[in-house]
Amino acid sequence: MAKIQEWLSKTLKSLGLRPIYKSGKAKFGESTLQKIEQRRVYDGFFTDITFQDTAPWFGVRDFTVRFNHQFNQSDGAVIFVEIEGAGCLIIKQWRKSGRWTHEIPRGFAIDNHQGSLALSILENDIGELAMKLLTINQVVDLGEVDENTGTSCISPQFFLVRASANHQNLIDCYDKNHPVKLDVWSHQKLWQEIGGKIRDNHSIAAVSLAFKYLGVLRA
Repeated sequence: MAKIQEWLSKTLKSLGLRPIYKSGKAKFGESTLQKIEQRRVYDGFFTDITFQDTAPWFGVRDFTVRFNHQFNQSDGAVIFVEIEGAGCLIIKQWRKSGRWTHEIPRGFAIDNHQGSLALSILENDIGELAMKLLTINQVVDLGEVDENTGTSCISPQFFLVRASANHQNLIDCYDKNHPVKLDVWSHQKLWQEIGGKIRDNHSIAAVSLAFKYLGVLRA
């Protein structure tokens, strides 16, 4: 069993994917990943690995797990930008699902990023013009959050970026026909929009972690 586990971990790592460090033991109520049946790469962003999965209660079956394609660089990042004295930076953009979304900035690893992963991904998402309006005061690593423990092995990093800026200049920096639109929301408005305009898991997790760190949410 240890050899299977070691082989799985090494194979996934060689593919640039997040390793699985435990293949499971039936005596502990765990199903066991035995081997890789199939690998499929989508658009350079995701890789689906189909494993042979075994357990006494269901026998042998195929089970597919999704990975980020560039784990050797990062599993992606979500960046909560706190504009000092104004609130949180919100990005509004058109999604391929056919709707406009309001989100916390996020993105995948960038091949040639230099320096801070958080700031590189932030600039890639909000654009160079908006990034130049920010004076970065602090970058805080808030840790990883598992995206979907049932069918994926993806855990993006979450960051809090404290910055100074004229928030109205940020809001006005792009034309109406630009694909990215920015806004700055107060903590109260942001909290009120959880489950409303803010409805994706990445953004909700980012708000929770940032509010906890900032003392907005208390136990």
